[in-house]
Amino acid sequence: MVQASDSAADPDRAVRVYSDGVYDMLHIGHMRQLQQAKTLFPKVHLIVGIAADEETAQYKGRTVMTMCERAESVSHLKWVDEVIAPCPWTITPEFLEEHRIDYVAHDDLPYGAGAGGEENDIYAWLKKAGKFRATQRTEGVSTTEMVTRIIADYEGYVERCLRRGVDRRDLNLSFVGAQAIHAKRALRSFWDSLKPSSGVGVRKPPSSSADESAAAPDTREGPGAAAAAAASERRDDTQTERRPAARAH
Repeated sequence: MVQASDSAADPDRAVRVYSDGVYDMLHIGHMRQLQQAKTLFPKVHLIVGIAADEETAQYKGRTVMTMCERAESVSHLKWVDEVIAPCPWTITPEFLEEHRIDYVAHDDLPYGAGAGGEENDIYAWLKKAGKFRATQRTEGVSTTEMVTRIIADYEGYVERCLRRGVDRRDLNLSFVGAQAIHAKRALRSFWDSLKPSSGVGVRKPPSSSADESAAAPDTREGPGAAAAAAASERRDDTQTERRPAARAH
C-alpha cells in the first residue's frame, strides 16, 4: 500500500486523493466537495469513484441519472483528474493498493452498507488508519432537496413538460389526468388575473366639479354666510310645519 510518507519524500509527486459517491443530478454541493478534496494538499491528483446503479438503488434509492451519465458529468469538472465507474461501495485495502490512493476524502457522517449507524460506517477503518480526510457538506443543497423541490410543485413541472411537447404517456399520465392538470392550472391563472393589483402607477379618476362642490363643506365666512345659514333654517322649519301629522293607530 502506498503510504503518505511516499509523497512527503517526493515533493514533486502529487498526493492521490480518492472521493466516492453517487453524484446524481450534479449540483453545487457536489462541486464544492470535490473542490475541497482537490485542495487538501498543494498538489493533488483527484480520483472520483461513481457508484453503480444497482448498488445505489439497494442502499440509497433510485437515481435520476444512469451511472454513465453521472460519470461523464463529473469528468467535466476541472478539479477531477480521474474517474472510476463503477466503484466499490465499500473501500478495501486492496482497492487503495491497486489505485495507489493516499487518502480518501468524504464528509464525516457515518455511511453504512445497509441498515445501521456508526458501527457500520464503511469509512471507519480509514479514519482509524489516518487515511481519511473530512470535507464539509453544503447545507440545504442535496439531490434529495432538488427532488423535493420538484415534487412540491409536481403539477407545475408536469404542465411545463406538456407545454414543451413531452408526451403525457412519458409522464405516466392518463388522458384524463393530463386534462385535469391543464384545467386546474388554467383556473388558477384565471383567479390570479382577478386579484387586485398593487396600485403602483394607478391614478384615481378625477371627480367632476359638481361632485366636488356637493361633497365639500361650506367654509364661507362673514355676513353672507350667516344669512345663507339663516335662510336654510327657515326652509327647514317651513317644511316641518307643512308635513302632515302621523296617523294614530
